[in-house]
Amino acid sequence: MYTRIALLTLSLLLFALPVAAEQVIEVVTFDQLLTEWYGTQGAKFAEANPGIRVEARTVAGGINGLTDHITVRLASGNPPDMADNVLRVYYPWADEGYLVDMLPLLERSSVVSTRDIIPGLPEAKSYRGGLYNAPTSIDPFLTLFDAQMFEEAGLADPYALSQSGAWSWASGLDAAQKLTRTGPDGTVTQWGWAPGNNSDWSWLAYVVANGGRLLSEDFKSVEFTKGPAVEALDWIAQLYNQYEVGRRAYFQGAPLAMATGNSGGLKARYTANEQSRISAAPIAPPQAGMPSRGTMFADGPIIFNNGGDADAAWRFVEWLLGNEAQRSLADITGRIPGRLDAVSYWAELTAPYIGGAARGHVFSDAASTASLPPLGPHYNDMMRVINPAVYEIFDGKASAQSKLEEIAPQVQAVLDTHFGK
Repeated sequence: MYTRIALLTLSLLLFALPVAAEQVIEVVTFDQLLTEWYGTQGAKFAEANPGIRVEARTVAGGINGLTDHITVRLASGNPPDMADNVLRVYYPWADEGYLVDMLPLLERSSVVSTRDIIPGLPEAKSYRGGLYNAPTSIDPFLTLFDAQMFEEAGLADPYALSQSGAWSWASGLDAAQKLTRTGPDGTVTQWGWAPGNNSDWSWLAYVVANGGRLLSEDFKSVEFTKGPAVEALDWIAQLYNQYEVGRRAYFQGAPLAMATGNSGGLKARYTANEQSRISAAPIAPPQAGMPSRGTMFADGPIIFNNGGDADAAWRFVEWLLGNEAQRSLADITGRIPGRLDAVSYWAELTAPYIGGAARGHVFSDAASTASLPPLGPHYNDMMRVINPAVYEIFDGKASAQSKLEEIAPQVQAVLDTHFGK
């Protein structure tokens, strides 16, 4: 009798004890495929980490909708634990102390090492010495080309030239002149090269390749009026107007032998014409033998340090940088993983439109030397001034030096407004 009473009492006491609260990691994105990836990996992470659950959801309204959503939640003191695809707006949040610096966490992690990540990627993604955006994916801007056009013309293609150390602005121009075709009436039926199209990321790759930049390192001062930037834009204008080998066109939308773009452009061209043999090569350096440099996308998750549980969020980021999760990223989203040993898996998946799986290294090689544009809340306002001016230069309506000097005060005013003078 006493034993039964004691057991009943013990059961009641155990029932009355508080149950440990489940940890929930909230992840917000504006991309449904990314949400699917986070959800898929979150379920596996939760299975390996009982007591933790990942909730991933897509915020409507694209990048601006996501930004507004997070801004409101920061103001109310209730941010999500993690967010993805906020590359161009997270800098101010880092400045205001809202974000976790993942660099020291990555350096002492026993789960993933900086040696696992594409060399140079954490450095390229750093902001004021901190890593606030995890290196889960890359998408460098490269030279996209139609290998069939080169083969039919009996020319070495950009990949072959880059492998032999002969790839440069001059060798690119030589190929472009031989690949530009005109019909009997003089109409161009095939363009040779469009290094600068309607994307600022495309022509900016050549500014970077020439050692130039748009802004100072702290983003507060204009630098595009200096020699390297002026030379790069003038050179592209010469290709279009003096040599007449190209125009402002996208690789996937024109009869074009070479253009600047990212992996999406290759896939679009392949999807439109599966008979095309297409591939990618590095951005052409100014001189043969020089290292190739350019620009890239490099999105990934950020962690808010005043979210629900920053420690659990970091453990999830470690999981996302694992080989299996990175291969899953390629499967679900088609993005290029930031983990070095997962790039080859992505290359196998995308072999038909990158020129074969063996060429996957072109993308990781490019990412190791590429840089991010001077992104931030100033970027859109700044590019509304710069892009039209650059297109005037490419269309032969103004010289690079005069046009860039003309708009420099306007751009500086934008920077002063955003950063204070």
